[in-house]
Amino acid sequence: MGALIFRLLTFLGAILMTADALLPARSELVHVDGHRLTENATSTSHHGVHRSTDYVVLFAGGQVGSCAVGYTAYNALRDGDEVVVATTRVFKGCDRIVRGGEVITTGRHWGTLLFAAFLFASAFGWLGTNRDDDDVPLRRGRWWLKY
Repeated sequence: MGALIFRLLTFLGAILMTADALLPARSELVHVDGHRLTENATSTSHHGVHRSTDYVVLFAGGQVGSCAVGYTAYNALRDGDEVVVATTRVFKGCDRIVRGGEVITTGRHWGTLLFAAFLFASAFGWLGTNRDDDDVPLRRGRWWLKY
């Protein structure tokens, strides 16, 4: 029963991720309200300290409150700029930011689609396991009951 629930949940996740990547984006006109820069430092035992920086642009005048962007887009957008922000339909992630016809940043859906394909393969049981346990009998029957 647990395998069936897992497969149903992975199938649902794959459907949602595919819909998020393939449905047309929702666009709205907003104003840049501010910038937020967050520096993160994590220490690992093998490589010392790893530092990363998150760049977020804040918006006003629409449903989109903020978008995580790269360094170039962070520096290109100024407070008060009027931009069009396109967001995905399902997870409301920022897909594209356009200012006066100039594309400032755009999202790429290949990673989402590849992960959705992995989830589909897992849901349909196409990802095999390498079980050599002699004490576990193999079930013969429907594909969704195999483990």
